[in-house]
Amino acid sequence: MDSSELYIAINNLDVDQVKRLLKSGSATYINKSSSERDPPIIDCLTSLPLLDTTEEDDEKNTKCDEDKVYEILNVLVQHGADINARSHLSWPEGGTPLCFAAAHRDSRCLQFLLESGADLSITSDEGYTPLMVALDNRSFECVTLLLEKGDGINAVTKNGNTLLSFASLSFVYNVSNICKILHLGLDPTMSRRDQNCIHSAVSDGHVAVIRALVNKGFPALDLHYEEWYDDYEDLYSNIFYRLRHLRISPLAVAIINASPNVAKYFISIRFFTRFDIVRLCWDPEISRHVLDLSKKGCTAATQCLDILRYLSTTPQSLRTLCLVAISCTLSKDLMLDDSDTSGNEENRLCKPTFKEKVASLELPNLLKRALLHQTPASGCCICSWRYLPIQEGGTSVECHCKYCEGEDYEDEYEI
Repeated sequence: MDSSELYIAINNLDVDQVKRLLKSGSATYINKSSSERDPPIIDCLTSLPLLDTTEEDDEKNTKCDEDKVYEILNVLVQHGADINARSHLSWPEGGTPLCFAAAHRDSRCLQFLLESGADLSITSDEGYTPLMVALDNRSFECVTLLLEKGDGINAVTKNGNTLLSFASLSFVYNVSNICKILHLGLDPTMSRRDQNCIHSAVSDGHVAVIRALVNKGFPALDLHYEEWYDDYEDLYSNIFYRLRHLRISPLAVAIINASPNVAKYFISIRFFTRFDIVRLCWDPEISRHVLDLSKKGCTAATQCLDILRYLSTTPQSLRTLCLVAISCTLSKDLMLDDSDTSGNEENRLCKPTFKEKVASLELPNLLKRALLHQTPASGCCICSWRYLPIQEGGTSVECHCKYCEGEDYEDEYEI
């Protein structure tokens, strides 16, 4: 008897045959792998296709197959299968059974592996954690289970991707998850891969993500549109393409997108960049674009015009200008160098991070909090952004409602 019979039974999801083979001597092969096969426990978890099932019959068949996978997994573990076995054929290479349960959105198998003592600290060859795989595959039940463990929040892959990198690939699906991983302690400033998160969140209208990133110390950056904008329809007539020679700020994106409430939030906490200070109010392309929207009857654009007029006629305080200058200097190395094609993790990471740099400054804590935009207004409810005063010195009460935690993201566009 050789191991091929066991693999065939697993791939056919033949529970009874797997049990018979393990009782008759195939247990000796239970942790064996070869150049052509992963360990049986990995083979079991990869038996189901990575597909979205929409038809009712497909859902029933998938549920039946998931039950068989779960039963086979139990049998394999009972007979001594290594719950921390590593794959060398399937993606992610070097991944453990936890990674493959997450990849196949199998929360029941994931729960079983966790309860059986599977090691969450083991990553794939490229540095992927089970939570990263779950986020990448939109395995939301698996994400919830893994977030409860709270391990590996600040893990980074070899190419510099973090949990935030994976979650932000699909903002609309991961708003609440982004808020959760930030609350659990993820430092959003540790990888250059994540430099575009606020620009993307502003462009897509995900206010809960904006608020969470700001409250966790993400700095205001100026970026080229290619670094964050991914809607290439009518590209050459697009305002962002016409501004392609400039690095623009999150506030500028809010103004261009006619998002006055987001703009008010940024202004109230002085979330400014160099672009905001020296160019935003006087850039002819931006002014013309917002004016055109206003003439077409867009009330939000009219409010943005009023904001631009206010900023152009109200000088910022010396304190604000100094904080912007310091922030620009400290966040300079967070910018990803487009010429770097090495893929070296060391070139993607910021050591020390922006937050660590601020913490090391010999400044009063009040100024350090201001540099991190942790002001009295930064934690205010997103439902009240429209009422925020844009002059300096506003105060508010920190909020933890369902909107601010990203739990009701479908309504975000109405705020």
